[in-house]
Amino acid sequence: MKKTSFSGSVRVDLIGGTLDIYPINVVLEEVFTLNCATSLMASVEIEDSDDNTFRLESKDYGLVKEYSVDKLKSFSYSEQELGPLKFLMLILKELQPSSGLRITLSSNAPTGSGLGGSSSMGCVFFYALAEHLNVKISKYNIIEIIQRIESKILNQGPAGYQDYYPSLFGGVLSLGSKMSGVSVEQIYTPELARYLQERITLVFSGESRKSGINNWEVYKNFFDRDEGVVLGLSKIRDCSLRALEALKSQNYEAFLEEVSREGRLRESLFEGIMTPGMVKLKSVLKTSLESFRGIKVCGAGGGGCFLIISDQKSEVNSLVESNGMEVLPFEIMQPVGKLND
Repeated sequence: MKKTSFSGSVRVDLIGGTLDIYPINVVLEEVFTLNCATSLMASVEIEDSDDNTFRLESKDYGLVKEYSVDKLKSFSYSEQELGPLKFLMLILKELQPSSGLRITLSSNAPTGSGLGGSSSMGCVFFYALAEHLNVKISKYNIIEIIQRIESKILNQGPAGYQDYYPSLFGGVLSLGSKMSGVSVEQIYTPELARYLQERITLVFSGESRKSGINNWEVYKNFFDRDEGVVLGLSKIRDCSLRALEALKSQNYEAFLEEVSREGRLRESLFEGIMTPGMVKLKSVLKTSLESFRGIKVCGAGGGGCFLIISDQKSEVNSLVESNGMEVLPFEIMQPVGKLND
């Protein structure tokens, strides 16, 4: 029986998050979001079945569900029995397999981490399914479809686009907003990866968050012309522009300064983006480490993951763990394939 396996990275947003939400990213000019693919992976295995059923197993949720192939024809989005597997059923419905499959999914990114894990899983699943069914489709089309499906699932306003690209392209990406769509540039170098890995610690706070809700509040306030939000996002845009320029000139020190600056901007702009535990840890880091540069929350914040910028890695790890939080692996993965695949 045919078997297909595929894995793709979850992302760490380095700078310019929130700016990837349409149409904020066309109202503001020269918008770029920079992120990287990590060694935290979403993985899918698909195998032909000898019966006429789909068997969906999610290792992360501890769920196993079975449905007949005919279920896709009558599948209703409003059905509650599917739970978190509804996302997968919508992807299956898009490609319409005609025979049974055994599907197993797993991820080593914590649930609610703010690293775009569900978006990565959606792209990885669609890519693996298309490969298994011999369906020819570009990675860009996959991203467009998964973004639409996830927007339907979240039902909380537009979804940003940055989460999807690292799972299929890897590396360090510059994602620019153009009227024609998203421009994707691979800016990975081994030197950049080493530099960032030596100075960034990825931490999971242990507290989940719901980024869709936070993003909707920012989105609404932006178009309600809230002066603080409009000015704040404009300043974040300026940080991302300077950061991109610094990377292209290989001024990695200046790049990290912009990441730190954006972290401070977000903390002052968005109430609740830093949990009390994060605020406490930041205070400890500031007083304990000479090289401490700042904290940058991943995703929309209010829990989940954040970055600590300091080259005193062992000291950072000790302080994080003593404050009841978890240090996650932070390795930047090499590019996958070509951007025109």
